[in-house]
Order: sequence, then C-alpha cells, then structure tokens
Amino acid sequence: MTAATLDSGAPLGNTMGSMLLGVIFSAILYGISLLQCLFYFTRYKRDPIYLKVIPARSLETHDLVRRTTFEVEEHEALTQRRSVSLEAVPTGLTAGLVQMFYAYRIWRMSHRNYFATGFVLVLVLATNACGTAWVILANPESVETKSMVNKLVSKQ
Repeated sequence: MTAATLDSGAPLGNTMGSMLLGVIFSAILYGISLLQCLFYFTRYKRDPIYLKVIPARSLETHDLVRRTTFEVEEHEALTQRRSVSLEAVPTGLTAGLVQMFYAYRIWRMSHRNYFATGFVLVLVLATNACGTAWVILANPESVETKSMVNKLVSKQ
C-alpha cells in the first residue's frame, strides 16, 4: 500500500513554493472561519448551547490540525502516514456533527419527514464509516490495525 506522503529521502527544496502557497491559502481560510465565528457569537447570543457547539468544534478542529501539521520539526515526521490520519479524525468528527445538524434541520423544516431525514442520516453514517475505515487502513503498522485485518482475513 502506498502512502500519500513523501519518501524519507525526498528533497523538500522543490516543494517549498507550493507549501508556502498552501500555508497562505490555509491562513486565509482560517481567518475567514474566525470571522464567521465572531459574527455568529456576537449576533446570535440567545441561540441554545447545542447550536453554539458546532462553530466551537470547528475552531477546535482547526487548532488541532494546526498543531499536528505545523509543529513538526523533523523531515522524518513529515513522511509518516500517521500525521495524515490524525488530521482526518477531527475533520471527520466535525463534518459528521455539521451533517447531523443538517439532517436535524431537514427533519424540522420538512415537518418531520422521516424518509428524507433517514436518507440523509444513512449518507452521513456511511460517510463517517468510510472515513473511519480509511484512518484504520492508513495505519497498517499499528498493532490494533494488524489484529483487526487478520481477524477479517481469517473469517473469509
């Protein structure tokens, strides 16, 4: 299985310009996210707490991704697949939370239409299951993944 990361001996000098553009673009998007959260928290102070959790969780995910990807000091750490899957876990959790809220809004706006809401919920759960499977399979060197894969292969 190939990784979506660099080889250990690959020179990073050829990719620094693209990485700089990516960091600048990411910083712009992060600033937009902060501005949206600021507007939300200052304008909608009477929203219930379960609605305020969604943008707060989004900011927490941004912070966690920044810590796991930008505070890397060694070239070896950039080449590991574990950092990619560490980014996928909080992003998937936040996406699932937002999508569940979307399903809740469909349920409320459609006057409790169980069919439409159920369809969206099935899609949300399938997406989260695929994301979780990707994170597990992206770390074949971990002991837990090896034991789970061995159990699945032995059942067939």
